[in-house]
Amino acid sequence: MKLSVGCPGNKEKVFELLKEFNQLNNLSANYGNYINEIFLALRPIESNNVFSPGKDPYADLDINGLQEIVIKAKQSDIGVRILLNSPNIDSIFDKKKNQESAEEYIRKLNNAGIDKITTASEFILNLITDKFPHFSVAISSYLKVNTKERAREFADKGAARIILPNDLNADYSLIKEIRSSVNCEIELMANLGCLHNCPYHGVHGGYLDNQSKLPEKDRNNIDPYKQYCLPKMQKYPGKITFIRPSEIKKFDDLGINYLKIVGRQLPVDWILRSTKAYLEMKYDGNLAELLTPTYAIADKIFL
Repeated sequence: MKLSVGCPGNKEKVFELLKEFNQLNNLSANYGNYINEIFLALRPIESNNVFSPGKDPYADLDINGLQEIVIKAKQSDIGVRILLNSPNIDSIFDKKKNQESAEEYIRKLNNAGIDKITTASEFILNLITDKFPHFSVAISSYLKVNTKERAREFADKGAARIILPNDLNADYSLIKEIRSSVNCEIELMANLGCLHNCPYHGVHGGYLDNQSKLPEKDRNNIDPYKQYCLPKMQKYPGKITFIRPSEIKKFDDLGINYLKIVGRQLPVDWILRSTKAYLEMKYDGNLAELLTPTYAIADKIFL
């Protein structure tokens, strides 16, 4: 199984992770799993504030730093994917200046050596397939591709990969149905420890998107959605949807191409611990420690 691992939008931290990922890939060869790519976001100013770093509000990476990361990652045969997956963003593209800013930003990414992006925007998908056809576009889970019909729609429009919402992780028959309906790659989120069918998943993403565009002094230090969800997770841990490291073989057999390791906003040690567990398909401890946002209550629940 190939892993796509989230990294913070900070050059020094990414360099540190790439060094460790190279060693992990060498050690995990016996398991048949490996880190194939990393994904991250740049600071908002790089795109004239059209796109945000979302869950990684302290991202300070610029285009020059990204170019260095691409070169460094290539030395370890690891690809770099950029997130343009702000939820509900298509409404801003009715303004020509935002369309132009988006195209200019993608051109800058292309010049930096990027040819992989993830988006929650049909406008961006159409723009890239039209003007940057060599790019690999992944459809974000925010677009809720949860039927074979929706999967075919995006595949027909040129998507190279579809990231399924984590609510589907336990529905093997639906995953199999979607997998058999398209020729593009299918990716699942391994360690997003959200409540099953959480009604706030999309709006929470929008909230984080908006917060990450604000000056640090104007941001809300308390995430109201976590304040709502974490107590429910503590009360109903059985409703937390995630993939256990030991379950990877099941999804390999279903034809899944990638597992996504989320938590790019978290410390380097945390990212390494979660990645290593999924590479080795085991973890001797509380699985809540590997999940986000569930790690915050790992001292209160055991998974």
